[in-house]
Amino acid sequence: MFGILALFWPGLTLLLLITLFSAYAIAGGVVAIVAAIRYRSTHASWWVPLLLGICSIGAGVIAALVPRITTLVLIAVIGANTLVWLIGVYALFTGALLFVLGISARAWHHDGLTGEPHAPLHP
Repeated sequence: MFGILALFWPGLTLLLLITLFSAYAIAGGVVAIVAAIRYRSTHASWWVPLLLGICSIGAGVIAALVPRITTLVLIAVIGANTLVWLIGVYALFTGALLFVLGISARAWHHDGLTGEPHAPLHP
């Protein structure tokens, strides 16, 4: 059903996708910043989720504030294909930051010298 609606209303579909992307980026950014603030006193690499959160919120706010202009620019000037590239670059950048976070989170759980857990990751 969604495919048929997308076929008949491509402009509305693109606007909806930009809105969903915006909500996802803002929500993910807030969660990342909360995690960074929560673990800043215990982990040296707390800045990685903070940077991820700031970038995500920035991308989400820009997409939320000007979705129609964003859509028009993507279609008229750059082309609809650029939306895919924009989201792809965002995904690669946040994926790289999450990869760094994952490596550092592994070090948070185990002591490098004894192999014993420091503390549970959840309170």
